[in-house]
Amino acid sequence: MQVRLQHTVDEPVSHPLSIEHHWTDEELAILHLYRPGPAEDVPPHHRIVSTDVARVDGVVRFVYITEELPLDERKAQMVAAIAERRWRAETGGLTFDAMRIPTDRETQAIIARTMQALSDGDIAGPIKFKMPFGFVPITASHLAAIKRAGAEHIQACFDREADLVEAVTASADHDALDAIDIESAWPGVEG
Repeated sequence: MQVRLQHTVDEPVSHPLSIEHHWTDEELAILHLYRPGPAEDVPPHHRIVSTDVARVDGVVRFVYITEELPLDERKAQMVAAIAERRWRAETGGLTFDAMRIPTDRETQAIIARTMQALSDGDIAGPIKFKMPFGFVPITASHLAAIKRAGAEHIQACFDREADLVEAVTASADHDALDAIDIESAWPGVEG
């Protein structure tokens, strides 16, 4: 494919579309061709509808044509982001008796199965429990306290999620949504 440029009225000249990769900015400018600069960031709570190229403050650049997100769509996006943030907090671990305890679902299931095995008499304590830093001897009562702390941590994460979702749902406009901080005040240790 080629682009046709008119140098004079009588002399049309064809150039390959890759012309911009072979010529300097100055050479392209002679032909009134420009390498567009990057577009500015999309404003908060907007989406791109289309793109264009325009001269902005004397610079040829890409521009985004945007529209404000409908409030309900933005609320749905925030609720999804809150759920993802809750998951990171929920599985990010907690500190118990100066130990970092994983709170991912697999570890919580292992703790519950081990508690059940101790309760049923299938195994006897103390047990050697593997932590990220090595093996730790743990009694049944200590393991029960860890299990309880894990359950409380997970419930606190869901409580935080519920509070944030309630705030999002109650928001009447984009400014109210902007005021909601979904990153802070989560329980536990960041992973």
